[in-house]
Amino acid sequence: MILETNIARIFAALSTTNEAILYAKSPEELYRQVCQAAFSSGDFLATAIFLLEPGTNMLRFAAGFGEDILRLRRIDISILADTPEGSGVCGQAFRDRKVVVSNDFLNDQRSLAWREGASKAHVGAAAALPLSCNGNCVGVLLVTRHHAGSLDDQVVSLLQRMSANISYALDNFDHEAARKAGERTMRRLNRMFGALSATNEAILRAKTAQELYQFVCDAAVLGGKSLAAVVLLAEPDSDGLKPVAGTGEIVELIRKTRFSIDPDDIYGTGVCGNAFRTQKPCVNPDILDSPQGQPWQQVGRETGVVACVALPLVKAGKSVGVWMFFVGKSWAADEGIVTLLARMAENVSFALDNFERAEEKAKADEQRQRLARMFAALSATNEAIMRAKSRRELFDLVCAAAVRGAKFSSATIALAEPGSEFQRIVASDGPNGDEMRGLKLAITDSIPEGRGLTGTAFRTRQPCISNDFQTDERTRPWHKPARRSGLRASAALPLLNGDRAEGVIIFNSMEQGTFTPEFVELLQRLAQNVAFALENFDRADEKARAEKQKERLAGMFEALSATNEAIIRVKTRAELFELVCQAAVLGGMFASATIALVEPDGGLFRVAATKGLNQEQMKSRRFSTSADDPEGRGLSGVSFRTRKPCIANDFLADARTAHWHELAREDGTRSGAAFPLLKNGGKAIGVLLFLSREQGAFTDDLVELLARLAENVSFALDNFDRAEEKARTEEQKEQVTRMFAALSATNEAIMRAKSRVEMFELVCAAAVLGGKFTSTTIALAEPGQEFLRIAASKGQNSDRVRSTRFAISAERPEGRGLTGTASSCLARWPAAATRQRSRQHSIRASPQRFPSTSAVRNRKLSIPCRRTPKKRSTTPAAAAGNRRATFACRPATASCPGSSSARWRPGG
Repeated sequence: MILETNIARIFAALSTTNEAILYAKSPEELYRQVCQAAFSSGDFLATAIFLLEPGTNMLRFAAGFGEDILRLRRIDISILADTPEGSGVCGQAFRDRKVVVSNDFLNDQRSLAWREGASKAHVGAAAALPLSCNGNCVGVLLVTRHHAGSLDDQVVSLLQRMSANISYALDNFDHEAARKAGERTMRRLNRMFGALSATNEAILRAKTAQELYQFVCDAAVLGGKSLAAVVLLAEPDSDGLKPVAGTGEIVELIRKTRFSIDPDDIYGTGVCGNAFRTQKPCVNPDILDSPQGQPWQQVGRETGVVACVALPLVKAGKSVGVWMFFVGKSWAADEGIVTLLARMAENVSFALDNFERAEEKAKADEQRQRLARMFAALSATNEAIMRAKSRRELFDLVCAAAVRGAKFSSATIALAEPGSEFQRIVASDGPNGDEMRGLKLAITDSIPEGRGLTGTAFRTRQPCISNDFQTDERTRPWHKPARRSGLRASAALPLLNGDRAEGVIIFNSMEQGTFTPEFVELLQRLAQNVAFALENFDRADEKARAEKQKERLAGMFEALSATNEAIIRVKTRAELFELVCQAAVLGGMFASATIALVEPDGGLFRVAATKGLNQEQMKSRRFSTSADDPEGRGLSGVSFRTRKPCIANDFLADARTAHWHELAREDGTRSGAAFPLLKNGGKAIGVLLFLSREQGAFTDDLVELLARLAENVSFALDNFDRAEEKARTEEQKEQVTRMFAALSATNEAIMRAKSRVEMFELVCAAAVLGGKFTSTTIALAEPGQEFLRIAASKGQNSDRVRSTRFAISAERPEGRGLTGTASSCLARWPAAATRQRSRQHSIRASPQRFPSTSAVRNRKLSIPCRRTPKKRSTTPAAAAGNRRATFACRPATASCPGSSSARWRPGG
């Protein structure tokens, strides 16, 4: 009964499997449904399909279903008989192409490689069914069961039928794929015939070779549905292939890729190099895996391109380039497609021969037209010379006229630089004008850049011609850029100013042999006209410089006069500095005029005043007096240390101003001058700095006037010093007079007072009235207290003082000011007077003698401590009870040595 049930289940599995075969749309779907159907209906532990991995000897898990499927996903199965992994039922079934059964799997020697996992999964029996397609074994179907001996002959027979049905389904899938491939091939051929027709039409419509290349690429991609098509031409005197036309999404990336025709170059071993050398079509069906495609594999991965076809382009029997198609693998493997592509390339080569013949005729006509255009260019140049208002405009108009009239690829003017071996390109026009601006041209033959046409023409003052630029040894340093730009011929003619060469004018052509003797003669006339115009500009510039110098000196005389007037009128240094700087920048001669004074520590300058266009930038700049600092090595620092004028007429080239070169480029500074400001004609106290946006602005005459201006400012500063010294003396006298009055009033108050309180009040009032103090206060120490008691206070700030707390202990913030420090002196000084009336001791904050002139000037008042009698109690409480403090506050702050008065403004 059990056997009949097993057979019934196997028949059910076979039926379900056949149903899955009928409905499956692809091999992958077939594998998945067969495994699920067999497991669901056949009482199997697991069902799995393993397929042969291409290029290896291993069977890999493809689909499966059941309890043991996780283990089966991880196992390795080989088809080689001499390996443990190839000795099992799967490897044997694959090799023998028949069902292999193991009814005692755990004890079968063939299962040794997987026994541990099979034991855990309780596999009792297993069978492997070979799967074939078109007579070739492609994989196996593995089924496992729990019970050993459960796979009898009848079950095996049913499994064989299941294997045959699956193989039949695989054959059908392969036949269907072949049918579809045939249909795709026909569609490809139809597309390529359309591309061939479109290519022939493009050949008929194209007017130039370049237009032909682009048309045929468009036709191949748009009509033939290629991924991309590119035409590469051999570069003259080079092994490289240069993309000149292309169509498709990946064309820009292909243009950046390197191609060569040199077989010894890794970039010349691909299909392009082989097609160019053999003049035969070359195919690479797998760029990503082929050795010849190695240099382009990265590009292939980025673009998704997998195959390509290269076809030679031949002109007059000689390879001139390659037409390259990027296609899918199936297209590259189709010989019919490759044959059609080769026909297209042959048609393009025939069109190139026709263009060659047409170009020969056109070249002769072009030479005649060039002479006519050169006459027109000469006329346009003469007109430009008459209209130009400056050298720059002249150079630009001449170059533009020459290019427009004679159709040069570029016309360039280069001038010699004073003190330099190289020429500076001042104007360049034409298609290759920008490239000419980047070339290095020298006037000396000691370096390669000076042995070419321009250097020779400059030195010999004669025209220098090269009608085959890329083979001329004189032009070797420029062969590479010439090949890149297509330059074929060049002429350099000197620009003379009398007998002196000032520069050269260079004409470049894309056509070899352009500069015939007749042509060169016309170019010489053009160069002579330009040289004549330069002489006229020199004369005009000399006249303008003389006029400008007169205006500059007149402006400086005006500024000097205004400065002298300012010195007479101003009341303060700040006003003087502002007026001097303002007067100096009148007329726009200077971008800025700045007065900087040295800080008290002598290390840095402080900008006291600045005017002009760059005044905001000057306010934020740092200047030092020390040569050890980068900021101290410039004009200001040198002038300060040497006490002499310091001039830089080429600011950006002066090593002393290197720290400010970047800032100078931003604000347009091109020259500068610094003049010292001296005190009493000796010690430097600052500098007067002028910056100009004009190179060479500080002539000897101008420097002399500016030096006089700086001397006048120094004289004015000396006058201010003398006036301030006089004012300080007068103020000192007034202070002494007030202090005598205060002393007299205080003595009178002491004699009239009837009590301590009255005495304190009278003394404070007398001191305020006589000494003009803002407040005078007497504070007494209380026994056992850390704070002083205000006994009396007079003056306009007396109310504020009365509300202030004063301590005698330095441990409190209120005891670290003047009063606390003065009170603490009593504890350190021994008694020296025995005529004290009581045990109270006074410490006066006001000085016992009048301060010296220097002390008044520096606003510093010392607070002496009077000696106290000996044998007094030294306990803190007693000391506190025997102290009182008298202090007076004035608008000018006083300080006590060793104390901090930051917290107390009224007198604390």
